Amino acid sequence: MADSAQKIRPLKDTIGFAQYPRQMDTLMARIDQTTGWDRKTGPPWKMVICPHDDYTYVGKLYPELLQNIKAPNLILIGVAHKAALLGIEDSLVFDSYTSWKGPWKKIPVSPIREEIYNLLSKKYAVINDTMQKVEHSVEAMIPFLQYFNRNITIVSILVPAMSPDRMETCGKALAEAIRTVAKKT
Repeated sequence: MADSAQKIRPLKDTIGFAQYPRQMDTLMARIDQTTGWDRKTGPPWKMVICPHDDYTYVGKLYPELLQNIKAPNLILIGVAHKAALLGIEDSLVFDSYTSWKGPWKKIPVSPIREEIYNLLSKKYAVINDTMQKVEHSVEAMIPFLQYFNRNITIVSILVPAMSPDRMETCGKALAEAIRTVAKKT
């Protein structure tokens, strides 16, 4: 795809999160010097549950939790804090970007996003780039994921407020969609 045809998701938070390689190198050195972080070896991890926030608050958790994510295609699920302001609720929120800005290079959106979205779109999901653009919960993890693996692709899914029953229904539908897509690859 030509660069002019790309739709790149810009950074929302250029103060709290690293946007350049030198910032990540400095951040990792500072974590090493202050608190250190536990380096893990062994098989790659398939899933982690990770906080999202300013690096001052999260500290060493990002490298400890994201270091062994080695899959090339990542599904990142974040919180849609400002969904109510945009009138969004009860549906998983996808984007239509072709890539996201990363510290080292643009991070392509995985082609599986379209497949997952198409399985969910009628009842469980919407596309809303505005919501994806104003939310930083996925953005916060990207520099660390790219620090450990420069060749990732991502699918960003945001979860707005919804009732527990609706959340369970959407969660089951998402799990089934991911399972369906994973079987084909």
